[in-house]
Amino acid sequence: MTVTPAASTTYTLTCSGEGGSAKSAANVNVAAPAAPTDTLTVSPESITKGDSATLSWSSTNATDCNIQPGIGKVPPQGSMAVLPAGGTTYTLTCNGPGGSATSSANVAVAAAAAKAAATKLCKPTVINIHFDTNKYDIKPEYHNELKQLADFLTEFPKATGTIEGYTDSVGNKAANMTLSQRRADSVRKYLIDKFGISPERVKAVGYGPNKPIADNKTRAGKEQNRRIESNFQCEEK
Repeated sequence: MTVTPAASTTYTLTCSGEGGSAKSAANVNVAAPAAPTDTLTVSPESITKGDSATLSWSSTNATDCNIQPGIGKVPPQGSMAVLPAGGTTYTLTCNGPGGSATSSANVAVAAAAAKAAATKLCKPTVINIHFDTNKYDIKPEYHNELKQLADFLTEFPKATGTIEGYTDSVGNKAANMTLSQRRADSVRKYLIDKFGISPERVKAVGYGPNKPIADNKTRAGKEQNRRIESNFQCEEK
């Protein structure tokens, strides 16, 4: 017969007959089951929130294993990706005939860096203002355009530029040079007095009838040439 002792056992055979009895014994040594071992690691050990880490584990003399928190039963060896929301200590427990074994691994989770605010780029700003004949007064219809320019200069305090005054070709050129300068000066003064723009950031130059943008032989062309142009170059805040 076959026996399966749970522990070391001595079996005794006793036989009896007319002539008496006899005994014999046999001993079976049963070794204790080997204790299980296990190992759990995590890589990398520190991540940024939203990133994943990899758990890797192995075991010996184990029949079943599980990982906590939140994972459950796993094979005796393997690996898997985890996505913890915060710092977490994972624990591997493996069981076998010889008992149980436990190991753990910790992953630190750093908060994700705040996204940088989108940089608002400074782009060159151009104004275009027209005047009546022999006038350098700024028409009310251009006040809003000048306010937008002032807002731009306030937002980008390193931006600088030049106000350029022009006239049509009617009349004395010297007088037109003076008139164009007055037109440029009036716009510059408006920006400084009305909005507090620093004077050194704004230059004013009169070019008279030079650089026409339209035909001075027509009324419409002359009107277009009686103008202010300006281009403010930018530096980032």
